[in-house]
Amino acid sequence: MSSGDSLNELKARVERLQTMLRVTRQTLLAQAAMGFADKARYEKQRSERYNHFFTLVSFEFPGEEMDSRLEELRHSFRNTDVVDLMAGRDGGVQSSSRRSDGGCRVGVIMPETNGKGAAAALERTSGVWKTEGVKLGLAVYPDDSIDPDELMRLATS
Repeated sequence: MSSGDSLNELKARVERLQTMLRVTRQTLLAQAAMGFADKARYEKQRSERYNHFFTLVSFEFPGEEMDSRLEELRHSFRNTDVVDLMAGRDGGVQSSSRRSDGGCRVGVIMPETNGKGAAAALERTSGVWKTEGVKLGLAVYPDDSIDPDELMRLATS
């Protein structure tokens, strides 16, 4: 094998790696851009495939600083739990993260967690979210509904 062949093989390998990196980057960006409702639908598909529960929790904070609340909650739950801004009551994507009263709605998707497990997690993290005026909602797949949009409606009502 000549050095020209090795160089050509190396160039081809670099091109393949660049293509893989580009595809991976596009996939990760698409996942990061998913709204909360999309993440709930994805978790429903995952739960069906692996035959397990998941719990959806909604926190409604009145007039609180949204960014600090979101970060506090992210650090309080397991790193496998999805903690993100939720949409309006109908579960649709919200153009603004803030509600009209200045508050915010934060949702948590707790994979492989039934209602009893979610209650224990909420009790454990109550120091972060238990303040005056906070509304809490909870819905469990498949106990309360098998439709992710209905779960979001139940958790936010």
